Amino acid sequence: AKGSAVGLGDMEALATVGAAAQNAYGVETLTASDALDKFNVMVRTGMFDAEQLSQVLGAQLGQASALGISFDEVGAIISTYTSVTGDATGAATGFSAIMNTFTKLETKPTLDQAKALATIGMTAEEVGVMMDERGLMGTMNHLKEQFDANDVSMGAFFKSSNALKMSLTVLGNQTQVYADNLDAMGESTEGAGA
Repeated sequence: AKGSAVGLGDMEALATVGAAAQNAYGVETLTASDALDKFNVMVRTGMFDAEQLSQVLGAQLGQASALGISFDEVGAIISTYTSVTGDATGAATGFSAIMNTFTKLETKPTLDQAKALATIGMTAEEVGVMMDERGLMGTMNHLKEQFDANDVSMGAFFKSSNALKMSLTVLGNQTQVYADNLDAMGESTEGAGA
């Protein structure tokens, strides 16, 4: 009732978001109530129809959790993208494409990805370690900075047009907004026994 009362959408959609987040990350990491608090931050910092996002967000959370991408990072990237585009479905599609890029990189990077990483003195394995240590935002920022410094197109790494579009939208001019949204996500449950 709490989420519905603050305009986050209907109860069924909110229950789906809370349950999906709790199932993906584990109740010891994220309660359904905390997930709804964080979803509220996403709505406040993004620009999208909450019910539309609630219908597509859950499908992203299992893969995000498996990649070590926190629910806070999911919320920050989605809200940053939608604050520019207003497109929740596009945000979910772009985020899925970014996750697929990193998932495939773990098993077999493309020739273009391997060349792009070699140009900046990195390997696919090192990107995986960086994801563990710096998270999604830290890794994407590092890659963009290094690619820019070495005249390598982000398109050489993010082969999917959806992944490229999302990465270019949330980095560059939106980097500080992305960082602020990530901070807001983390602060949403401070002091709530989380």
